[in-house]
Amino acid sequence: MNITDKIYWEKNSRVKGSSLINPSKIVDKTSTASFPMDAITIRLRNLKDKKVSCTAYFYGKPETHKDWQGNPYQVASSKLMVSVQSNGYDVFNGTIKNQSYSMEELAEAINYCRDIINKL
Repeated sequence: MNITDKIYWEKNSRVKGSSLINPSKIVDKTSTASFPMDAITIRLRNLKDKKVSCTAYFYGKPETHKDWQGNPYQVASSKLMVSVQSNGYDVFNGTIKNQSYSMEELAEAINYCRDIINKL
């Protein structure tokens, strides 16, 4: 599987109107806690500006835990947020487990996102 197959875009006017993004890869606007696990979700910022930026949410594979009453729930095994700027400066925040994404996959996904946002 190509890492770009794991990339989803949060719905907004620029994403919906773009021929660069497959409509099946657009997810409804929601809280970041509801973003898909084992996937990368892109949220655009500065939509009114000519050059948009985005945050890429790298969520790891689901892990099951139990709450204090013993009820199971799932969370992403790791979460990494990368603020991707069109000028090439990126800000990383969070952690990522190697079994979720390799450094090469991170770089490939970030470069792919930067390429798309520079064309939006």
